[in-house]
Amino acid sequence: MAAPRAAFCVYGGAMRAVLPLALLLMLAGCADRFDPDRPGVVRYRCTAGAEVVARYEGRGAVALALPGGAVLELDRVRAASGSRYGGEHAAWHVKGSEALLLDAGRAVGCRALAKR
Repeated sequence: MAAPRAAFCVYGGAMRAVLPLALLLMLAGCADRFDPDRPGVVRYRCTAGAEVVARYEGRGAVALALPGGAVLELDRVRAASGSRYGGEHAAWHVKGSEALLLDAGRAVGCRALAKR
């Protein structure tokens, strides 16, 4: 029984060495996903100066990069006017250059920033 345990320790050590690299590559991909120069990416300035970056995806969804690093993935839902995206606890409503983020019972108004 000692041999399998030693093999597990070697495998576990290799995983500990690879895991940080995999995490770094994954985060780099997320950062690139919200690059403002990419098509479909819009930066918004919101109440109290916070910034939200939205990536509108062709399949009728939006991914929102929020302050603090959280990412919301929302699907397009029916809207009376403008575009509305919703999830279990949040919604993103866009009309022209104005947007409204509804999250945890709070409403935060945002305005699209001009592309550089």
